[in-house]
Amino acid sequence: MSKASIARDPRDSRGPARPVPGAVRGGTLRVLRDGDHDHLDPQRVQTLQATALGHLLFRTLTMFAEDGAGGWRLVGDLADDPGRDVDGDGRTWEFTLKAGLRYEDGREITAADVAHGIARSFEESLAGGPHHLQDWLAANGPYAGPFTDGTGEVPGLEVRGARTLAFRFPEPRPDLPFAAALVTTVPVPRDADTGETYGKAPLASGPYRITENVPGERLVLERNPHWDPATDAVRHDHPDRIEFELGVDAADQNRRAHAGQGPDAFAVAENQSPEEVAALLLADPDLGPRLHRDRTPLVWYLAINTARVTDVEVRREIARALDKEAVRDAMAGATQGEITHTILSPATIGHRPYPDPHTGGPRGLPDGWDGRPLRLLSRDGAYFTAGAREVARSLTAAGFTVRWWRPNAPGTTPRSSPAATTSTST
Repeated sequence: MSKASIARDPRDSRGPARPVPGAVRGGTLRVLRDGDHDHLDPQRVQTLQATALGHLLFRTLTMFAEDGAGGWRLVGDLADDPGRDVDGDGRTWEFTLKAGLRYEDGREITAADVAHGIARSFEESLAGGPHHLQDWLAANGPYAGPFTDGTGEVPGLEVRGARTLAFRFPEPRPDLPFAAALVTTVPVPRDADTGETYGKAPLASGPYRITENVPGERLVLERNPHWDPATDAVRHDHPDRIEFELGVDAADQNRRAHAGQGPDAFAVAENQSPEEVAALLLADPDLGPRLHRDRTPLVWYLAINTARVTDVEVRREIARALDKEAVRDAMAGATQGEITHTILSPATIGHRPYPDPHTGGPRGLPDGWDGRPLRLLSRDGAYFTAGAREVARSLTAAGFTVRWWRPNAPGTTPRSSPAATTSTST
């Protein structure tokens, strides 16, 4: 962890956020996307798109802020700093909330609300979000959530007054400040929590609130009148209104944003452009100032069940056989993805480049390999199955027998390669 990764000076956690050059306040931003967000319940959010939406609606104990030099640093968001390691051993942490934090209805945000947000994330009925904090706190004792256990007291989590939270862990957790940026720490007042239906009308703590939600058609955000930029070192509220138009396929999104006609004059495409449309965009010399090619924290990788494939040499042969370029080209396209050899994206704090440890292509299966089929699991949908076909093709060409299963495909009976498909990554 570099010294620049965490902003230790409390002044860096105060608002307002760093100005955006050329930004003008006002107007309506249109966001075109292919479908509904997975969840609007903050503790159930995990996908990249839903997390990005959550940054407009919700605040967490910590958050990443641009440093003005193309990088990011962790700052206090709800908290007045990125957390205090009380004893210097990573086992006990304190976070104190900033003064003046309020929800969209004007009520004060308290440490008890953050604690309830964390507590409800343990509920099995609210599954879907990240589990780092739950796994670490579970080492203090069993807990199933406030509705199941009838108590909001999470073992190892203590509310100290209106504004302070303390975390205690049996083992050192030096990366807790980063985990505190996850949606697990979004505040939820217990008296407003409707459980599984909370996502229909979640209370906003960020710069925007939901004013209209028509599933499958549109989602409309307007400014949260009780969000105070003086408390926020990360966000701005430049648009008056943000409209999400849902059900627009990726190709149409990018074509409409490119044309910029009528209500699409200030439209952005949320989903990645198909390769043929990306080529047209990149060839347009006038599009340069409007075209962003930013790295994301998203990395696709092929996960091997090491409990089943126990031979290290077999796993190495799988790695050598995997045609990463073909998978990338089938899923993202040659212009929109890069091959990496670590599960940390180049956009992630702490990333270091590594050379490919499995060069040279297939060498042949080890003599001790028993020839059992590789059972490859795949998410359904054209995007995933396009890359999955290349995974199955390259492994089959190396001598493996491949069987596949897609959870949303009709039937659940595995079928044999070479028509096999599986979802994987580059």
